[in-house]
Amino acid sequence: MGPRKKTSKLQSSVGSIVEEHALTSFERKDYINELSHEVLCHIFRYLPMKDIMCMECLSRKLREAVSLYLRVIKIVDLCAGRWWEYMPSGFTDRSFLILLKKMPDLEQLYGLHPRYLERRRVRGYEAFSIPGVLEALQACPNLLGLETSHLELVEAIWNYMPQVHILGKFRNRNGAFPIPAENKLTIPVTAKLQTLHLVGVNVPEIPCVSMLRHLYLKWVRLTKPQPFKDFLCVNLRSFVMRNCAGPTNSLKYVPLVTGLASARNLEQLELVRVPFLGGLIQHVVEDSWRSGGFRNLHTIVFGACKNALEVDLGYLIITAARRLHELRIQPSLTKDGVFSALKMAELEFPQFETLHLGYVDDFLLQCKMSHLELVKYGLADVIENPGIITDIGIKVVNEVFTNIKYLLIYNCPHLHNPHQWITDHSRWSRLVDLTLVRCHAIRLESFCHFVELLPCLEFICLDQMFREPPKGCARVGLSAGTGIGVSSALVSNQNASNDNNQHHHPNEANMPPAPPPVNNINNNQRQQEHDDLSKARPRVAVRRKRMADKSTSTSDPVTEDDHIQVLSLKSKNLVGITLTNCGITDLVLKDCPKMMFIHATRCRVLKQLKIERAPIVNRFDFAQCKKLDMDQVLDQILRMPPERNRIIYMRPMQQIDSIALERQLFQGPYPYHIAVVHEFSNPPNIHNKVRIRSWMDTIANICQELIKYEFFPETTRKDDVNMYPKYPWGRDIYTLEGIVDGAPYSMITDFPWLRTLRAADPNSYARCDFEDDESTTIYAPRRKGQLSADICMETIGEEISECRQSKKGVFQRVVVLFLHHCDMPGEPVDDDYI
Repeated sequence: MGPRKKTSKLQSSVGSIVEEHALTSFERKDYINELSHEVLCHIFRYLPMKDIMCMECLSRKLREAVSLYLRVIKIVDLCAGRWWEYMPSGFTDRSFLILLKKMPDLEQLYGLHPRYLERRRVRGYEAFSIPGVLEALQACPNLLGLETSHLELVEAIWNYMPQVHILGKFRNRNGAFPIPAENKLTIPVTAKLQTLHLVGVNVPEIPCVSMLRHLYLKWVRLTKPQPFKDFLCVNLRSFVMRNCAGPTNSLKYVPLVTGLASARNLEQLELVRVPFLGGLIQHVVEDSWRSGGFRNLHTIVFGACKNALEVDLGYLIITAARRLHELRIQPSLTKDGVFSALKMAELEFPQFETLHLGYVDDFLLQCKMSHLELVKYGLADVIENPGIITDIGIKVVNEVFTNIKYLLIYNCPHLHNPHQWITDHSRWSRLVDLTLVRCHAIRLESFCHFVELLPCLEFICLDQMFREPPKGCARVGLSAGTGIGVSSALVSNQNASNDNNQHHHPNEANMPPAPPPVNNINNNQRQQEHDDLSKARPRVAVRRKRMADKSTSTSDPVTEDDHIQVLSLKSKNLVGITLTNCGITDLVLKDCPKMMFIHATRCRVLKQLKIERAPIVNRFDFAQCKKLDMDQVLDQILRMPPERNRIIYMRPMQQIDSIALERQLFQGPYPYHIAVVHEFSNPPNIHNKVRIRSWMDTIANICQELIKYEFFPETTRKDDVNMYPKYPWGRDIYTLEGIVDGAPYSMITDFPWLRTLRAADPNSYARCDFEDDESTTIYAPRRKGQLSADICMETIGEEISECRQSKKGVFQRVVVLFLHHCDMPGEPVDDDYI
């Protein structure tokens, strides 16, 4: 073998130049222009129209491909499938005409939702107007249909292009109440559309539209004296009429009901505040049921219908028994007699699932206008009283509807003992979701027993239930206000006060004031404050906090503690409970093996939580619960066996001693990695809360993988809190701070791996399809491609090695305490999220 030939410097430099030139030419090569027109047109099918039009100015090849694509396209969507958005702005009559002239074969135009249209053209002024849109549409000879939401535009199309179909669902976007005078629409008999949703519109009449299948009228003013005289929609499947301003004479609704009976395929009937003639539906059903009238109904809703009778509702239910799914009954028809009559009919409802008793429309519940104002704006004059159904009637409900799954009862004050609703013939064996609102007379003990007897119950929602007894009744002796026994009550109360004072520590009055909740201090200062606080507060015997309402200058001088009301839950299938404005003081989870969440909002006297057996509950929300004993609730949650990661959301209404709180959590015998997040956004922002739930499990999964497969030491915490007397109490505690949407947040935690993951560079799995990063939230794993525990472990390999060498252990589970301080002054802040 001969000697190796040496390469000269000239040859190497020439070779590098040639290689660099080849690389540059490779990078500059335009592969898009090398594609054929057919391939480019195929690619355009997957792009929004806005992007396709932008390609016209990039190159001659792309301009030719775009022109070819537009010549053959038959379906165009100007909103790229986002029907709720508006079409691109910047169109004028001229530019829109030029665009549609490029589409001679256009058949269906979707997304024609202009933000604003001029009513008429103005000479010398380039604008986007209704006449201009009509001219452009008429330039498409093969146009069959279009989708729009503009009232004046659709009326112009019906007048000048009657052969064009209105595709999809026509729903105007400028609806409001009171009904704006400029919102007008005249529906012609020849209108070609299948779905019409009108909100806040003035309509002369509802004519006979043969193609119409779904008609939704909300806040619609019917201006003609006889708006239903020609109403006949034989293909109608859904009819909804809510809070419309129509004729006050009940006889004028006769053509409406007879027209609905002629729609043999009608499936949904909702009448809210429709003053039809009492007994009318009964007679129409008698005349039409043999020919199929109302036989296919699966949803029946009666709400605030002034003249509706029990026979009207009963005849509809009996006729639709075979297919009926859902039934919502207004309070005046929520009576024992309705269900007793249905029981005597001996019918079967094989598909029935949802029952709403005492139904009141959401608009009437949320509207701030008075009854007289509503009548002034044309709504029917009707005032609803509470439902008068009793425990006997509810017992019959399940005997009639044996397959009921969802039950909602609103404002029925004659219900007392729910456990009596269950009999041998009424087992409620399929009830999954139970909602009770404003049923004030229901006894708490009976309700707890009722929940225990329901075999399949999963969700409970209680709103304005179990209200607090009036103050003073407990100490008066007899009925409130008699004055008998007041003196003895004063004496006993004074003695109780003296006993309580004897248990107060002498140093308690000299305790330092609670520091502000903002945690803008470094760890050394934090450690010093914890040590000082420990010296200043000697440990004393802990008693149940007394949270009596304070007396004022105008109230009774004797303060009285809240009446104890304990909601005790025992259910093998219960998944979650939601409490709003409830008067309970204690919530006890006795035996709820499948319970996963607890939500409590504005429960003024809720103080304590006791968990006996609920191993997998992992979400706790306590918002605006004024008297909640935070220390007791947190201790109960954190002492649960670490079988799940848990997140606790609280909106306290008083100042919090954040230093003492952190010491309680990090020093306590809690086998979790803990994070305390202080959020100061006002109005409330749930950005960080939602994001934390997306990545806290990943942190725990890393720890579990290390313990299970890498033989990593698992940390334990003992009940002896003196084992870790000083900061950082055997934990690696650090602080993260930032700003989200202009509001600061502070996170104090001992979560492992988090700092390294936040500081890491994005990997090949990174996804930039959303705007979050570490500058707008605590941690954004998707932006870094940290989508699973395995991927994250590749990033933190060095830190794992360091922890292994130092024999530092980890917990398997994590807990996040999210404190929102928007209600700190004591005044609750309105929040749509709760």
